[in-house]
Amino acid sequence: CIYLDNNQKIISTRNLGYYEKIVSEKPFLRIHNSFIVNMKKVVKYIKGDEGYVVLENKKIIKVARSRKEELFRFFNIAAL
Repeated sequence: CIYLDNNQKIISTRNLGYYEKIVSEKPFLRIHNSFIVNMKKVVKYIKGDEGYVVLENKKIIKVARSRKEELFRFFNIAAL
């Protein structure tokens, strides 16, 4: 499912890898095997074993351990 700013939901049969290639030049980042997020919508990072990001719309999304370093590089911060 793809969730848009206007609360519209688009259902797709393509895998996330397909969309990851399409949005690779934009502020999108795959933070979990199940999630690609618009990094402009991230308002907070919650530290933890895996960690979570909080989006503007208050949704909380898990960050995979294997993706944490990439997330930190995106924000140009040292690993917590």
